[in-house]
Order: sequence, then C-alpha cells, then structure tokens
Amino acid sequence: MDEDNLSPAYFSTTTSSWTKVESFTVDRESNRVTAQINHFSVWAVTTDQGGNGGNFGVFLPLAIRH
Repeated sequence: MDEDNLSPAYFSTTTSSWTKVESFTVDRESNRVTAQINHFSVWAVTTDQGGNGGNFGVFLPLAIRH
C-alpha cells in the first residue's frame, strides 16, 4: 500500500457510504494519519485502489483522542 494514497473517512448514515475528509496529514515517520474532526462517527483509514472509478479499501476503524 502506498502511504500517499491513505486518507481518513467516516461512514455517513445519510448516504450509507464512506466519505473522505479534505484536510488531514500523513506522518510517515510516526506512522500516523491525523485529521481534526467535529462529530462522532465511525472512522477508518482508507486507500485508493488504483483509481478504479472511485473505489477504495477501508481498514480497521481506529480513532485515538490526543
């Protein structure tokens, strides 16, 4: 998996689909994906799967508050 294609997303109950966030950082040194959020939802790290029509993989949901 290419770290440049990682992004956080939340599951929207309105659209019944994963919604990627626009603003986030990927820290390769500490292996962290960080986004500032303003709602509680089911979150996951996602990745583009080769640009095949907007499909992407969803990884284990994990959120840690710092």
